[in-house]
Amino acid sequence: MSASEFEPMMLSSITPRPRRLSFDRVGSGKNGGPPEPSSLGDAVYKFDSYHLSHAAFVQALDNLSEFLAQASGARTVWPLVNGTTSGNLAMVLACVQPGQKIIVPRNAHKSVLGGIVMSGAAPVFLQPEISEELKLVFTIRPDQIQSALADHPDARAVLVTNPTYQGFCLDLAEVARVVRETSALLLVDEAHGPHLYQHPALPLSAMKAGVDMAVQSTHKILGACAQSSLLLVGSSRIDEHMLRMAMGLIGPSIPSRLFIASLEAAMRHITEQQDPSLLDQVIEVTEDARRRINAIPGLHAIGPEIAAKSSSVIDIDPTKLVVDVSGLNVSGYRAARLLHDDYGVSAEMAGAATVTLVVSIGNTKDDIDRCVTGFEMLAKRLRGPRAVTSQLFHMFALQTPPMGRQVLVPRAAFFARKTRVPVPESTGKISGESVIPYPPGIPILVPGEEITPEIVEYLTGVRRTGVEIHGSDDRTMGTVQVVDEREFLHSVGGGWS
Repeated sequence: MSASEFEPMMLSSITPRPRRLSFDRVGSGKNGGPPEPSSLGDAVYKFDSYHLSHAAFVQALDNLSEFLAQASGARTVWPLVNGTTSGNLAMVLACVQPGQKIIVPRNAHKSVLGGIVMSGAAPVFLQPEISEELKLVFTIRPDQIQSALADHPDARAVLVTNPTYQGFCLDLAEVARVVRETSALLLVDEAHGPHLYQHPALPLSAMKAGVDMAVQSTHKILGACAQSSLLLVGSSRIDEHMLRMAMGLIGPSIPSRLFIASLEAAMRHITEQQDPSLLDQVIEVTEDARRRINAIPGLHAIGPEIAAKSSSVIDIDPTKLVVDVSGLNVSGYRAARLLHDDYGVSAEMAGAATVTLVVSIGNTKDDIDRCVTGFEMLAKRLRGPRAVTSQLFHMFALQTPPMGRQVLVPRAAFFARKTRVPVPESTGKISGESVIPYPPGIPILVPGEEITPEIVEYLTGVRRTGVEIHGSDDRTMGTVQVVDEREFLHSVGGGWS
Protein backbone atom coordinates (compact mmCIF):
# COMPACT_ATOMS: atom_id res chain seq x y z
CA MET A 1 0.00 0.00 0.00
CA SER A 2 1.53 3.29 -1.08
CA ALA A 3 1.17 6.49 0.90
CA SER A 4 -1.23 7.92 -1.67
CA GLU A 5 -3.56 4.93 -1.29
CA PHE A 6 -3.60 4.94 2.48
CA GLU A 7 -6.76 5.82 4.36
CA PRO A 8 -5.57 8.13 7.19
CA MET A 9 -8.60 7.56 9.38
CA MET A 10 -8.32 3.79 9.59
CA LEU A 11 -8.59 3.94 13.38
CA SER A 12 -11.81 5.94 13.38
CA SER A 13 -13.72 2.84 14.47
CA ILE A 14 -11.95 2.81 17.85
CA THR A 15 -14.50 4.19 20.29
CA PRO A 16 -13.17 3.72 23.82
CA ARG A 17 -15.47 4.61 26.69
CA PRO A 18 -14.36 8.02 28.02
CA ARG A 19 -13.82 8.30 31.75
CA ARG A 20 -11.16 10.93 32.23
CA LEU A 21 -9.97 13.86 30.20
CA SER A 22 -6.37 13.28 29.26
CA PHE A 23 -3.84 15.63 27.73
CA ASP A 24 -1.34 13.10 26.47
CA ARG A 25 -2.53 11.69 23.16
CA VAL A 26 -5.60 11.28 20.97
CA GLY A 27 -8.25 9.01 22.44
CA SER A 28 -9.34 8.17 25.95
CA GLY A 29 -5.80 8.46 27.33
CA LYS A 30 -3.87 6.36 29.78
CA ASN A 31 -6.52 6.72 32.47
CA GLY A 32 -9.60 6.14 30.36
CA GLY A 33 -9.58 2.36 30.54
CA PRO A 34 -9.11 -0.08 27.68
CA PRO A 35 -11.78 -0.44 25.00
CA GLU A 36 -13.75 -3.62 24.69
CA PRO A 37 -12.29 -5.92 21.98
CA SER A 38 -15.55 -5.72 20.05
CA SER A 39 -15.21 -1.94 19.76
CA LEU A 40 -11.84 -2.02 18.04
CA GLY A 41 -13.26 -2.69 14.60
CA ASP A 42 -12.16 -4.92 11.78
CA ALA A 43 -9.55 -2.42 10.55
CA VAL A 44 -7.41 -2.86 13.65
CA TYR A 45 -7.32 -6.63 13.33
CA LYS A 46 -6.69 -6.34 9.60
CA PHE A 47 -3.60 -4.19 10.09
CA ASP A 48 -2.44 -6.23 13.08
CA SER A 49 -2.37 -9.43 11.04
CA TYR A 50 0.97 -11.11 10.43
CA HIS A 51 -0.47 -13.21 7.63
CA LEU A 52 0.17 -10.58 5.00
CA SER A 53 2.52 -10.94 2.08
CA HIS A 54 6.04 -10.28 3.36
CA ALA A 55 7.17 -8.93 -0.01
CA ALA A 56 4.20 -6.57 -0.14
CA PHE A 57 4.88 -5.41 3.41
CA VAL A 58 8.57 -4.72 2.67
CA GLN A 59 7.62 -2.68 -0.39
CA ALA A 60 5.00 -0.78 1.59
CA LEU A 61 7.59 -0.13 4.31
CA ASP A 62 10.03 1.27 1.74
CA ASN A 63 7.31 3.53 0.36
CA LEU A 64 6.38 4.62 3.87
CA SER A 65 9.98 5.42 4.80
CA GLU A 66 10.28 7.62 1.72
CA PHE A 67 7.04 9.41 2.59
CA LEU A 68 8.07 9.88 6.23
CA ALA A 69 11.44 11.29 5.19
CA GLN A 70 9.72 13.86 2.99
CA ALA A 71 7.21 14.71 5.72
CA SER A 72 9.87 15.17 8.42
CA GLY A 73 12.70 16.80 6.46
CA ALA A 74 15.08 13.86 6.91
CA ARG A 75 17.41 12.08 4.47
CA THR A 76 16.13 8.70 5.62
CA VAL A 77 13.67 7.54 8.26
CA TRP A 78 13.38 4.37 10.30
CA PRO A 79 9.86 3.69 11.64
CA LEU A 80 10.05 2.45 15.23
CA VAL A 81 7.58 0.19 17.02
CA ASN A 82 9.52 -0.13 20.30
CA GLY A 83 9.17 3.51 21.25
CA THR A 84 11.71 6.31 21.22
CA THR A 85 13.66 4.24 23.75
CA SER A 86 14.69 1.94 20.91
CA GLY A 87 15.67 4.97 18.82
CA ASN A 88 17.96 6.31 21.54
CA LEU A 89 19.53 2.87 21.93
CA ALA A 90 20.09 2.62 18.18
CA MET A 91 21.57 6.12 17.90
CA VAL A 92 24.19 5.48 20.54
CA LEU A 93 24.97 1.95 19.33
CA ALA A 94 25.40 3.12 15.74
CA CYS A 95 27.59 6.12 16.53
CA VAL A 96 29.73 5.37 19.59
CA GLN A 97 32.04 2.38 19.95
CA PRO A 98 33.37 0.87 23.19
CA GLY A 99 35.59 3.33 25.02
CA GLN A 100 34.66 6.29 22.82
CA LYS A 101 33.33 9.40 24.53
CA ILE A 102 29.84 10.81 24.24
CA ILE A 103 28.88 14.20 25.70
CA VAL A 104 25.40 14.07 27.21
CA PRO A 105 23.29 16.10 29.68
CA ARG A 106 23.02 14.61 33.12
CA ASN A 107 19.21 14.50 32.91
CA ALA A 108 19.03 12.57 29.64
CA HIS A 109 16.35 9.88 29.40
CA LYS A 110 17.31 6.55 30.95
CA SER A 111 17.30 4.96 27.50
CA VAL A 112 20.33 7.11 26.63
CA LEU A 113 22.19 5.61 29.58
CA GLY A 114 20.96 2.23 28.37
CA GLY A 115 22.59 2.90 25.01
CA ILE A 116 25.80 3.92 26.77
CA VAL A 117 25.78 0.67 28.75
CA MET A 118 25.11 -1.43 25.66
CA SER A 119 27.75 0.30 23.54
CA GLY A 120 30.45 0.48 26.20
CA ALA A 121 30.77 4.24 25.61
CA ALA A 122 32.44 6.59 28.09
CA PRO A 123 29.99 9.38 29.04
CA VAL A 124 31.00 12.96 29.64
CA PHE A 125 28.10 14.41 31.62
CA LEU A 126 26.98 18.03 31.60
CA GLN A 127 24.97 19.43 34.52
CA PRO A 128 21.78 21.18 33.32
CA GLU A 129 20.42 24.40 34.74
CA ILE A 130 17.94 24.00 37.60
CA SER A 131 15.24 26.57 38.32
CA GLU A 132 15.01 27.19 42.05
CA GLU A 133 11.80 29.14 41.52
CA LEU A 134 9.96 26.43 39.58
CA LYS A 135 11.71 23.41 41.06
CA LEU A 136 12.33 22.25 37.47
CA VAL A 137 15.28 21.21 35.38
CA PHE A 138 15.80 23.52 32.41
CA THR A 139 18.43 22.47 29.87
CA ILE A 140 22.09 23.07 28.92
CA ARG A 141 23.91 25.95 27.21
CA PRO A 142 25.95 25.85 23.98
CA ASP A 143 29.04 27.11 25.81
CA GLN A 144 28.89 24.05 28.11
CA ILE A 145 29.05 21.82 25.04
CA GLN A 146 31.81 23.93 23.53
CA SER A 147 33.89 23.64 26.71
CA ALA A 148 33.30 19.89 26.90
CA LEU A 149 34.40 19.46 23.28
CA ALA A 150 37.52 21.50 23.98
CA ASP A 151 38.32 19.34 27.01
CA HIS A 152 37.49 16.14 25.13
CA PRO A 153 38.44 16.70 21.46
CA ASP A 154 38.21 12.94 20.90
CA ALA A 155 34.48 12.87 21.75
CA ARG A 156 32.65 10.87 19.12
CA ALA A 157 29.20 12.37 19.66
CA VAL A 158 27.10 14.94 21.48
CA LEU A 159 23.55 13.97 22.46
CA VAL A 160 21.08 16.60 23.66
CA THR A 161 17.42 16.54 24.67
CA ASN A 162 15.29 19.16 22.91
CA PRO A 163 12.65 20.09 23.85
CA THR A 164 12.41 18.87 27.42
CA TYR A 165 9.29 17.24 28.81
CA GLN A 166 8.04 20.70 29.82
CA GLY A 167 8.81 22.16 26.38
CA PHE A 168 11.98 24.05 27.32
CA CYS A 169 14.21 24.50 24.26
CA LEU A 170 17.94 25.11 24.18
CA ASP A 171 19.72 27.13 21.49
CA LEU A 172 19.81 24.26 19.00
CA ALA A 173 21.10 26.38 16.12
CA GLU A 174 24.11 27.46 18.17
CA VAL A 175 24.67 23.93 19.49
CA ALA A 176 24.69 22.66 15.90
CA ARG A 177 27.19 25.35 14.91
CA VAL A 178 29.49 24.50 17.82
CA VAL A 179 29.42 20.77 17.12
CA ARG A 180 29.93 21.21 13.36
CA GLU A 181 33.27 22.87 14.11
CA THR A 182 34.47 19.48 15.38
CA SER A 183 34.36 15.91 14.11
CA ALA A 184 31.69 14.93 16.64
CA LEU A 185 28.20 13.84 15.60
CA LEU A 186 25.17 15.72 16.91
CA LEU A 187 22.31 13.48 18.08
CA VAL A 188 18.99 14.82 19.41
CA ASP A 189 16.41 13.16 21.60
CA GLU A 190 13.42 15.00 20.14
CA ALA A 191 10.86 12.69 21.77
CA HIS A 192 8.70 15.62 22.84
CA GLY A 193 8.96 17.54 19.58
CA PRO A 194 7.57 15.43 16.70
CA HIS A 195 5.40 18.40 15.73
CA LEU A 196 8.09 21.08 15.63
CA TYR A 197 9.00 20.55 11.97
CA GLN A 198 5.34 20.80 10.97
CA HIS A 199 4.64 24.43 11.90
CA PRO A 200 6.66 27.64 11.35
CA ALA A 201 5.54 29.20 14.65
CA LEU A 202 7.04 26.38 16.72
CA PRO A 203 10.65 26.22 17.98
CA LEU A 204 13.45 25.08 15.70
CA SER A 205 13.28 21.35 14.91
CA ALA A 206 16.26 18.99 14.84
CA MET A 207 16.08 18.44 11.08
CA LYS A 208 15.84 22.16 10.30
CA ALA A 209 18.86 22.72 12.55
CA GLY A 210 20.86 20.27 10.44
CA VAL A 211 21.64 17.67 13.12
CA ASP A 212 23.05 14.27 12.20
CA MET A 213 20.33 12.13 13.75
CA ALA A 214 17.22 12.50 15.91
CA VAL A 215 14.41 10.44 17.40
CA GLN A 216 10.77 11.47 17.86
CA SER A 217 7.81 10.09 19.78
CA THR A 218 5.17 10.39 17.09
CA HIS A 219 2.57 9.08 19.51
CA LYS A 220 2.96 12.30 21.50
CA ILE A 221 0.74 15.13 20.22
CA LEU A 222 0.41 13.72 16.66
CA GLY A 223 -1.74 10.76 17.66
CA ALA A 224 0.04 7.61 16.44
CA CYS A 225 -0.33 4.45 18.53
CA ALA A 226 1.73 4.35 21.72
CA GLN A 227 5.28 3.03 21.05
CA SER A 228 5.15 4.39 17.48
CA SER A 229 8.18 6.61 16.90
CA LEU A 230 10.64 7.72 14.24
CA LEU A 231 14.42 7.67 13.91
CA LEU A 232 15.51 10.45 11.54
CA VAL A 233 18.86 10.53 9.75
CA GLY A 234 19.75 14.09 8.83
CA SER A 235 23.24 13.88 7.33
CA SER A 236 25.53 11.69 5.27
CA ARG A 237 27.95 11.44 8.22
CA ILE A 238 25.91 8.62 9.77
CA ASP A 239 27.23 5.14 9.00
CA GLU A 240 24.07 3.57 7.57
CA HIS A 241 25.57 0.07 7.81
CA MET A 242 26.21 0.47 11.53
CA LEU A 243 22.74 1.93 11.99
CA ARG A 244 21.20 -1.02 10.16
CA MET A 245 23.07 -3.44 12.42
CA ALA A 246 22.01 -1.50 15.52
CA MET A 247 18.40 -1.58 14.41
CA GLY A 248 18.72 -5.30 13.86
CA LEU A 249 19.78 -5.70 17.49
CA ILE A 250 17.07 -3.63 19.15
CA GLY A 251 14.16 -3.96 16.74
CA PRO A 252 11.65 -6.82 16.46
CA SER A 253 12.01 -9.37 13.68
CA ILE A 254 8.32 -8.89 12.86
CA PRO A 255 7.29 -5.27 13.51
CA SER A 256 3.70 -4.45 14.35
CA ARG A 257 1.84 -3.60 11.16
CA LEU A 258 -0.72 -1.76 13.24
CA PHE A 259 1.88 0.53 14.83
CA ILE A 260 3.53 1.22 11.48
CA ALA A 261 0.18 1.97 9.86
CA SER A 262 -0.62 4.37 12.70
CA LEU A 263 2.62 6.22 11.98
CA GLU A 264 1.50 6.73 8.41
CA ALA A 265 -1.97 7.77 9.53
CA ALA A 266 -0.60 10.35 11.97
CA MET A 267 1.89 11.85 9.52
CA ARG A 268 -0.62 11.91 6.68
CA HIS A 269 -3.13 13.57 8.94
CA ILE A 270 -0.80 16.34 10.06
CA THR A 271 0.71 17.01 6.62
CA GLU A 272 -2.52 17.02 4.58
CA GLN A 273 -4.54 19.50 6.65
CA GLN A 274 -5.63 22.78 5.07
CA ASP A 275 -5.51 26.13 6.85
CA PRO A 276 -6.25 26.55 9.65
CA SER A 277 -4.08 23.56 10.42
CA LEU A 278 -4.50 21.21 13.32
CA LEU A 279 -1.41 22.65 14.96
CA ASP A 280 -2.82 26.16 14.61
CA GLN A 281 -5.76 24.94 16.66
CA VAL A 282 -3.53 23.25 19.23
CA ILE A 283 -1.48 26.43 19.70
CA GLU A 284 -4.63 28.57 19.90
CA VAL A 285 -6.42 26.50 22.52
CA THR A 286 -3.27 26.10 24.61
CA GLU A 287 -2.62 29.84 24.60
CA ASP A 288 -6.25 30.36 25.60
CA ALA A 289 -5.81 27.96 28.51
CA ARG A 290 -2.57 29.66 29.55
CA ARG A 291 -4.23 33.10 29.55
CA ARG A 292 -7.25 31.91 31.57
CA ILE A 293 -5.20 29.96 34.11
CA ASN A 294 -2.99 33.01 34.68
CA ALA A 295 -6.12 34.87 35.74
CA ILE A 296 -6.68 32.39 38.59
CA PRO A 297 -5.14 33.57 41.89
CA GLY A 298 -2.34 31.30 43.07
CA LEU A 299 -1.62 29.78 39.64
CA HIS A 300 0.84 30.63 36.89
CA ALA A 301 0.95 28.98 33.48
CA ILE A 302 4.51 29.27 32.18
CA GLY A 303 4.99 30.95 28.82
CA PRO A 304 7.76 32.40 26.63
CA GLU A 305 8.70 34.82 29.40
CA ILE A 306 10.61 31.98 31.03
CA ALA A 307 13.49 32.55 28.60
CA ALA A 308 14.31 35.83 30.36
CA LYS A 309 14.70 33.94 33.65
CA SER A 310 17.00 31.25 32.28
CA SER A 311 20.55 31.12 30.98
CA SER A 312 19.85 27.97 28.94
CA VAL A 313 16.25 28.21 27.69
CA ILE A 314 15.75 30.39 24.59
CA ASP A 315 12.26 29.23 23.60
CA ILE A 316 9.32 27.16 24.84
CA ASP A 317 6.98 24.83 23.00
CA PRO A 318 3.57 26.56 23.20
CA THR A 319 1.69 23.23 23.09
CA LYS A 320 2.97 22.31 26.56
CA LEU A 321 0.81 23.61 29.39
CA VAL A 322 3.03 23.85 32.48
CA VAL A 323 1.23 25.25 35.52
CA ASP A 324 3.06 26.44 38.64
CA VAL A 325 0.84 25.58 41.61
CA SER A 326 3.19 26.67 44.39
CA GLY A 327 1.03 29.76 44.98
CA LEU A 328 -1.63 27.42 46.35
CA ASN A 329 0.84 26.03 48.91
CA VAL A 330 0.56 22.59 47.41
CA SER A 331 3.02 20.36 45.58
CA GLY A 332 2.58 19.57 41.91
CA TYR A 333 2.19 15.90 42.83
CA ARG A 334 -0.73 16.64 45.15
CA ALA A 335 -2.34 19.03 42.68
CA ALA A 336 -2.16 16.47 39.88
CA ARG A 337 -3.76 13.83 42.09
CA LEU A 338 -6.63 16.16 43.05
CA LEU A 339 -7.17 17.21 39.43
CA HIS A 340 -7.38 13.57 38.40
CA ASP A 341 -9.42 12.14 41.26
CA ASP A 342 -11.84 14.99 41.93
CA TYR A 343 -12.09 16.98 38.70
CA GLY A 344 -11.47 14.41 35.96
CA VAL A 345 -8.40 16.05 34.41
CA SER A 346 -5.35 13.83 33.86
CA ALA A 347 -1.96 15.54 33.65
CA GLU A 348 0.92 14.12 31.67
CA MET A 349 3.27 14.49 34.63
CA ALA A 350 3.81 16.36 37.88
CA GLY A 351 6.82 17.92 39.59
CA ALA A 352 7.58 19.45 42.95
CA ALA A 353 5.80 22.70 42.10
CA THR A 354 4.29 22.17 38.66
CA VAL A 355 1.75 20.18 36.70
CA THR A 356 2.42 19.51 33.02
CA LEU A 357 -0.27 18.86 30.42
CA VAL A 358 0.50 18.07 26.79
CA VAL A 359 -2.20 19.34 24.42
CA SER A 360 -2.57 17.13 21.34
CA ILE A 361 -4.34 17.40 17.99
CA GLY A 362 -7.18 15.44 19.58
CA ASN A 363 -7.99 18.06 22.20
CA THR A 364 -10.76 20.58 21.59
CA LYS A 365 -11.83 23.87 23.11
CA ASP A 366 -14.34 21.92 25.20
CA ASP A 367 -11.42 19.94 26.62
CA ILE A 368 -9.65 23.19 27.45
CA ASP A 369 -12.76 24.58 29.14
CA ARG A 370 -12.97 21.47 31.29
CA CYS A 371 -9.27 21.69 32.11
CA VAL A 372 -9.48 25.36 33.14
CA THR A 373 -12.57 24.66 35.22
CA GLY A 374 -10.63 21.92 37.01
CA PHE A 375 -7.87 24.38 37.89
CA GLU A 376 -10.43 26.98 39.01
CA MET A 377 -12.06 24.49 41.35
CA LEU A 378 -8.67 23.37 42.62
CA ALA A 379 -7.62 26.96 43.40
CA LYS A 380 -10.92 27.73 45.13
CA ARG A 381 -10.54 24.60 47.23
CA LEU A 382 -6.97 25.32 48.30
CA ARG A 383 -7.07 29.09 48.54
CA GLY A 384 -6.03 30.53 51.85
CA PRO A 385 -3.05 30.18 54.18
CA ARG A 386 -1.92 26.69 55.05
CA ALA A 387 1.28 24.86 55.79
CA VAL A 388 2.80 22.86 52.97
CA THR A 389 2.64 19.31 54.18
CA SER A 390 4.86 17.92 51.46
CA GLN A 391 8.57 17.81 52.09
CA LEU A 392 9.35 18.01 48.39
CA PHE A 393 10.30 21.66 48.55
CA HIS A 394 12.95 20.88 51.15
CA MET A 395 14.66 18.76 48.54
CA PHE A 396 15.84 21.90 46.81
CA ALA A 397 17.36 23.23 50.01
CA LEU A 398 19.95 20.48 49.60
CA GLN A 399 23.00 21.54 47.66
CA THR A 400 23.40 19.21 44.70
CA PRO A 401 26.86 17.66 45.08
CA PRO A 402 29.47 17.58 42.32
CA MET A 403 29.40 14.47 40.16
CA GLY A 404 31.61 11.65 41.33
CA ARG A 405 34.65 10.60 39.32
CA GLN A 406 33.86 8.11 36.55
CA VAL A 407 36.09 5.21 37.57
CA LEU A 408 34.48 2.55 35.39
CA VAL A 409 32.50 2.98 32.20
CA PRO A 410 28.82 2.25 32.92
CA ARG A 411 28.95 -1.02 30.98
CA ALA A 412 31.72 -2.42 33.18
CA ALA A 413 29.86 -1.42 36.35
CA PHE A 414 26.61 -2.81 34.99
CA PHE A 415 28.05 -6.30 34.48
CA ALA A 416 30.27 -6.34 37.59
CA ARG A 417 29.45 -8.29 40.73
CA LYS A 418 27.80 -6.00 43.24
CA THR A 419 26.88 -5.81 46.87
CA ARG A 420 24.53 -3.55 48.82
CA VAL A 421 25.94 -1.44 51.64
CA PRO A 422 24.49 1.20 53.98
CA VAL A 423 24.77 4.67 52.45
CA PRO A 424 26.93 6.03 55.35
CA GLU A 425 29.46 3.26 54.62
CA SER A 426 29.62 3.80 50.85
CA THR A 427 32.19 6.63 50.70
CA GLY A 428 34.98 5.80 48.26
CA LYS A 429 33.13 2.88 46.70
CA ILE A 430 31.97 2.62 43.11
CA SER A 431 28.28 2.85 42.40
CA GLY A 432 26.71 -0.16 40.74
CA GLU A 433 23.38 1.50 40.02
CA SER A 434 21.74 4.77 39.12
CA VAL A 435 20.26 6.88 41.90
CA ILE A 436 17.84 9.53 40.64
CA PRO A 437 15.81 11.58 43.15
CA TYR A 438 12.57 13.16 41.87
CA PRO A 439 12.72 16.08 42.11
CA PRO A 440 14.86 17.24 40.40
CA GLY A 441 15.23 14.16 38.17
CA ILE A 442 19.00 14.39 37.78
CA PRO A 443 21.09 11.30 38.60
CA ILE A 444 23.18 11.73 41.70
CA LEU A 445 24.95 8.52 40.78
CA VAL A 446 25.29 6.46 37.62
CA PRO A 447 26.99 3.05 37.40
CA GLY A 448 30.76 3.35 37.57
CA GLU A 449 30.99 6.62 39.52
CA GLU A 450 32.84 7.07 42.80
CA ILE A 451 30.68 7.83 45.83
CA THR A 452 32.07 10.92 47.54
CA PRO A 453 31.43 12.20 51.09
CA GLU A 454 29.33 15.00 49.57
CA ILE A 455 27.15 12.46 47.74
CA VAL A 456 26.70 10.46 50.97
CA GLU A 457 25.63 13.62 52.79
CA TYR A 458 23.20 14.45 49.99
CA LEU A 459 21.67 10.96 49.92
CA THR A 460 21.24 11.08 53.68
CA GLY A 461 19.33 14.34 53.28
CA VAL A 462 17.29 12.86 50.45
CA ARG A 463 16.22 10.01 52.72
CA ARG A 464 14.87 12.50 55.28
CA THR A 465 12.74 14.27 52.65
CA GLY A 466 11.03 11.09 51.57
CA VAL A 467 11.14 12.01 47.87
CA GLU A 468 10.71 9.44 45.13
CA ILE A 469 13.87 7.57 44.13
CA HIS A 470 14.33 6.04 40.67
CA GLY A 471 17.00 3.60 39.58
CA SER A 472 17.84 2.10 42.97
CA ASP A 473 16.20 -1.07 44.26
CA ASP A 474 16.15 0.54 47.72
CA ARG A 475 13.60 3.33 47.38
CA THR A 476 14.20 4.35 51.01
CA MET A 477 17.81 5.18 50.18
CA GLY A 478 19.07 3.41 53.29
CA THR A 479 21.49 1.40 51.15
CA VAL A 480 23.20 1.70 47.79
CA GLN A 481 24.47 -0.98 45.43
CA VAL A 482 28.24 -0.84 44.84
CA VAL A 483 30.73 -2.72 42.70
CA ASP A 484 32.40 -5.55 44.56
CA GLU A 485 35.93 -4.35 45.25
CA ARG A 486 37.42 -7.81 44.96
CA GLU A 487 36.08 -8.20 41.45
CA PHE A 488 37.34 -4.76 40.53
CA LEU A 489 40.83 -5.51 41.80
CA HIS A 490 40.82 -8.85 40.03
CA SER A 491 39.67 -7.36 36.74
CA VAL A 492 41.73 -4.21 36.74
CA GLY A 493 44.66 -5.31 38.85
CA GLY A 494 44.93 -2.14 40.84
CA GLY A 495 43.12 0.29 43.09
CA TRP A 496 40.00 2.28 42.45
CA SER A 497 41.75 4.76 40.18
